[in-house]
Order: sequence, then structure tokens, then C-alpha cells
Amino acid sequence: MADVITVKFANVIPFYRHEKRLGRLGIELLRTAMGQWAKNVADRCRPPGSDGN
Repeated sequence: MADVITVKFANVIPFYRHEKRLGRLGIELLRTAMGQWAKNVADRCRPPGSDGN
């Protein structure tokens, strides 16, 4: 999960490109799953009482 988040935000690689890269390595990980992971991380990093806006 850390690699997915790092590649997305630090390396600025879209999920669809990361999905293809992993596929070439024989790893099946859908971009929808990566997006859900990123959302879960963002939700956990949000300050308490924040509505996300």
C-alpha cells in the first residue's frame, strides 16, 4: 500500500499507469483497489472533526 500511495503522489504516476506497470511484473492489482486504498489513507489522515472540505 505504501508503494501505491508513494507512486501516486510523490512520483505523480496515475493509477492506470501503475496498474500497467504492475501487470508487466505479473502482479494483478486493479486501479479501483488502488483508488480505494488512497481514499482510506486520506480518510485516516484527516484531522478529527474535519468534514473533508
